[in-house]
Parts: sequence; structure tokens; C-alpha cells
Amino acid sequence: MSDKFGHDSLVMRLAERLRADDVKAGAVLPSESALMAELGVGRQQLREALGVLEAFGAVNSRQGARRRWVGADLGSLVASSAELTGEPRTTVAELLVVRQALETSLLAKVMPLHTAASRAEIRELAHEMEERAAQGRSFAELDQQFHLSLFAPLRNSTLEGILGAFWT
Repeated sequence: MSDKFGHDSLVMRLAERLRADDVKAGAVLPSESALMAELGVGRQQLREALGVLEAFGAVNSRQGARRRWVGADLGSLVASSAELTGEPRTTVAELLVVRQALETSLLAKVMPLHTAASRAEIRELAHEMEERAAQGRSFAELDQQFHLSLFAPLRNSTLEGILGAFWT
């Protein structure tokens, strides 16, 4: 499967650029203008790449605040996708579509299944992730726990395996 629009290479270039600068988890990302100039891309391309990184948990974005680097390992995600799909190489953009479709389609089904206690656990995990991001600390394991807890009431081992692949 080809990446005819260059999404994967831009996502990887952006992630590598942030890793090369040794950006610490929770650090505010450079401005869009600065990244556009440095990477030689337009605003829409950059926002799409940032969206991919956000979907994979490498970037954290809150409305009204600048994006923060979380620091996920996208290379292992792409490598593990080959096992899931049977394809020699699945693109990051394709994985983004799968993750967004799964999460979006299942939220309406799973939320009514949560108890007050499980909702409180999910809120606490979200709060802990925000605290770690504000302190510049990594929270990838909390993000994984958040997603697994969110969809736990479905009791679907296949879904758990797919979600688990995003943090492999």
C-alpha cells in the first residue's frame, strides 16, 4: 500500500525532528509557522501530520493550549502493524484511520456500559495524564491504560489486541 501523498514520510520526519532535538515529554512544540518553514510544508500538511502523531499518542493537544510532545515510538507501531494486517508495510495514515474508526464507532456503545466507578477511574487517568504532561513527564503507559479501561466493558479480546498494538 503506497503513501501517495507523503503523509508517512512527513509524520516520521516531524517525529524524528522532535526526537533529534531531545524534546522532553510534556514540552510545548514549536509554533506551526516555525515547523512549516523548517519542514518545507504547508499548514494543512503539517496539521495532518500533527493529527496523526496526536492519534498515536505522540502529541497531546488541548483546545486553547499549544500542542505538547508525549514521545511515542511510531517505528514500533508501524512494524507491529504488519503482524496485524498481514501486509509487509501498513502506512501510518492507514493505522490512523483504523484507530479513529474503532474509537469513534465504539464510544456510543461502550459509554452506557460504564459504572460510576469505572467512569471515575477513566477521569482519574485523564487527570493523571494532564498532570504528567504539565510536568514534562511521559504518560504513554497511562494513555494505554486509559484506552484499555475505556473499552474494557466490551470484553472484546480482539479489540484489546488491536488497541495494545498502538503501544507496542
